[in-house]
Amino acid sequence: MMRQRKKSDKLLVWYPQKGWIFHSTNESTYLKVLKYIGGERLSKVALKISHLPIFTKEPYPQFSKYMKSIGAGWFVNTIGGTASKYAQLNTINEQLHLNMKVKLVSDDVFDDMDARYVKNKCIKIDLGGKRTRKIDDTIFVDFNGESFDFKNRSGREVFAKLIESIGIKKVINLNLKSGSEDFVTPMHIYGNQYPSGDFWISIPDSTKGKHKILLTIKALLKLDMTIKSISKEERKEKKLKELRQKIDELLNETKSSDESAIC
Repeated sequence: MMRQRKKSDKLLVWYPQKGWIFHSTNESTYLKVLKYIGGERLSKVALKISHLPIFTKEPYPQFSKYMKSIGAGWFVNTIGGTASKYAQLNTINEQLHLNMKVKLVSDDVFDDMDARYVKNKCIKIDLGGKRTRKIDDTIFVDFNGESFDFKNRSGREVFAKLIESIGIKKVINLNLKSGSEDFVTPMHIYGNQYPSGDFWISIPDSTKGKHKILLTIKALLKLDMTIKSISKEERKEKKLKELRQKIDELLNETKSSDESAIC
């Protein structure tokens, strides 16, 4: 069974009078919000870890590496992942009636390449040393009522799924080559092969190579298949459009709440 890489989520918090808060790490966002709220108020929230309140003026030795300052002599036990911090912020919001908005947003929404647009929208953003994710050429295929997007993270998996959808036994009978390797083999022979059904395929590394072999399969099997190659410039523009739309949706949720606080 092919495993799909889980996309990471980022904490994004709207805090009244402060606007949107988003940092390069979820812990930084979490701590910033807690500092705005203040330890005195937070101590009234019934949140515990291992039967100990997570907000304290006396750091717990057994959790020393997780104890972080939130100002005025208060500390928080930060043990736990993003899901825990998300749940804690929601609990704090409900119990203290803070009118915050706590979101978990795909990391792609605030990719480095769109940082300027985000800042122009007045979101308080700190991306730290995050690097821009490279965007390469890609291929979109429509076949048998399904769409296949060979994007960077899961391109090999999607390619294998497409070949399986076409019919791996049909493709193996074509005796195609991927470079110097057999394109489809009944067993794992080459180090870079990827599973497709009960067979293994040698997926070309380049977009051009994938495009070429798909065109060959389409022609030989006379398939009703649409294959479109999109340049990295076109893909970047498409991605930016999606990101900006998502950012605008997030901002519009709070437009009537406290518009002056955004900037």
